[in-house]
Amino acid sequence: MWLEPLRAVALRDGVLYVEAPQQTRHWVCRRFGAKLSATATSLGPSLQRVEIVEERGAPSTAEIADPVLPRTLNPAYRFEEFVIGSANRFAHAASLAVAELPAQAYNPLFVCGPPGVGKTHLLNAIGNYTVLNDSSLGVRYATAETFTGQFTNALRAGEIQSFKNDYRLADVLLLDDVQFFENKTRTGEELLHTFEVLLATGAQVVLAADRPPSAMPALDPRLRDRLESGLIVDLHLPDFETRLSIIKKRAGRRYSTGEQQGALEFLARQVSSSVHALEGALTRVRAYASLTQQPLTTSLVEHVLASLYADGSAIDKQSLTPTVERIQATTSNALDLPVPALSSPRRGRQVVYARQVAMYLCRELTDLSLPAIGQRFGGRDHSTVLHACRQVRNRILTDPSTRELVENIITQLGHPADKA
Repeated sequence: MWLEPLRAVALRDGVLYVEAPQQTRHWVCRRFGAKLSATATSLGPSLQRVEIVEERGAPSTAEIADPVLPRTLNPAYRFEEFVIGSANRFAHAASLAVAELPAQAYNPLFVCGPPGVGKTHLLNAIGNYTVLNDSSLGVRYATAETFTGQFTNALRAGEIQSFKNDYRLADVLLLDDVQFFENKTRTGEELLHTFEVLLATGAQVVLAADRPPSAMPALDPRLRDRLESGLIVDLHLPDFETRLSIIKKRAGRRYSTGEQQGALEFLARQVSSSVHALEGALTRVRAYASLTQQPLTTSLVEHVLASLYADGSAIDKQSLTPTVERIQATTSNALDLPVPALSSPRRGRQVVYARQVAMYLCRELTDLSLPAIGQRFGGRDHSTVLHACRQVRNRILTDPSTRELVENIITQLGHPADKA
């Protein structure tokens, strides 16, 4: 609750500047300031202390270095969080080599594989590793959709030179979902020229797609040749051992008994369509166990996943990823209320009840912090969300109707045919 909203914004002269919300900054300084500084200094001599500043209150950019990580990079996607197995070992090794020696190892590097096997993770890991080990290098991460949208907007606004500078002055360009450049003649031509400039100036280019360039017949032939000029590495669906390692890493040390380990092993055997589906299934199982106050067992996992395997087909990963919007819509539908009511200032008994249930489910089924959840419910503060979670948790234990309602909503959120 206190540490999750913190965000590193700058590093200068051994001082790591961390932003905190205005209402909690003083509390965080008193409670965690010394511990954060001690942790930072233990990482190496380059970090001397942590200074906690208010949001938008960090020293001006004229006085400090660039942000620690570009905002487009996902800080959670790092090499140390990537679980290595036979299906991805080569791709991981090549990506790490590129991160350690940009433009000297493999250039360009093309990573391909089906959805949910770790392509985006590796691209972000390269960017995070590069920035944290050499902050002088400029890293640019974008998806094909972002590149196309920015290019189109730049043409309309007459700012094409600014667009070119954004990409062509990068030291490391990381481009995801390259398959979407098929049948985009103008954008593909711009991308080709961008590659030529970057490679000529000694910049590193890393790309990812769901298939190799040779399997993209609608791609500009010149661009396809350029993509094939470097190292192409592929990732495959993880085998059982890799899936088990992934699920144990995500579950953490909390599940350490023999029975719990057996349940995780059963889950890893059942869910094989993608890493996203595996992580989504784990989230669903943990949430169900928590909401129903049951221990994690093989029978519980089997029960929770039963609805997802009606015909033995692969799990739809979208249905396993509850969002605030889906939770709000499903809760409103279950209680016959309009969705906007959950974020409105209305205080009617039914509205408050529905809002508290939705807040509780957001806390249990998503990774959002209490303040972040409150913002999605009309800008309410974290104490309101905390109160709602406690109220619903108590009602689940004492009120069968509330317990049934929550279980039904969870089932709907996890069902492939969910209309929310």
